[in-house]
Parts: sequence; structure tokens; C-alpha cells
Amino acid sequence: MSIERLKINSQKIQAVVNWFTLNNLTQIQSFIDFCNFYWSFIKNFSKIIHSMIQLIQKKIIFEWNEVCQTAFNHMKRCMTETFILRHFDQTCNFILEINSFNYINDEVLFQYNDEDVLH
Repeated sequence: MSIERLKINSQKIQAVVNWFTLNNLTQIQSFIDFCNFYWSFIKNFSKIIHSMIQLIQKKIIFEWNEVCQTAFNHMKRCMTETFILRHFDQTCNFILEINSFNYINDEVLFQYNDEDVLH
């Protein structure tokens, strides 16, 4: 951790990089649950993970194919190569996103960096 940015512990990055190919429903659900924390930080998150989400739908035959493998690799790359968390900069404008469902609230504070990327 530094004043400019937060980043994932290198051991945790290595664990994501070395994540074995998913070969059953429980493994896919676990991976998707892990990825869900990052959804708001990864551009096109839902498009990237769509093929894996299709595999957890009812009445769908499990078939891990090249499209799923590509999405899996892309998602791992997104979570490990990009600095997605940053310290709050009081001098910059911010966006507060709030999602509510029943009794659960989810709040995320975003700011644009120098390259106009939302963090």
C-alpha cells in the first residue's frame, strides 16, 4: 500500500494467476463470487463473465469451452494487472453509487484518475 494507490498482496495475485481451470458448478460459483467484489472496477465486467454465468443457470448442461476459458483468463488478468483501488483524493470530484435490494445496501465511492479512468 502506498499513498498513490492500493494494490492486492502479491501472494494473492499469484493465487488468482494460478487459479486452476474450473470444471464444475461449485468451482464456477466460487470464482464468480470472488469476482463480484471487483464488478464495479472492471470495465465490461458483465460481458466478460457472461459465458461463465450461463453455466450456472438451471437446466444448462455444464460444458467448459474455449469461450469460457477465454473469459476466465481475461477476468483473472483484469483482477491482477490493473490497479483498481486508489486512495480517496479530497481535491477531486467523486461519484457515489448506491444500490439497494430489500434490506441490503451497497455503496461505492468512485473518482476519475489522471487518465479519466473511474476508480
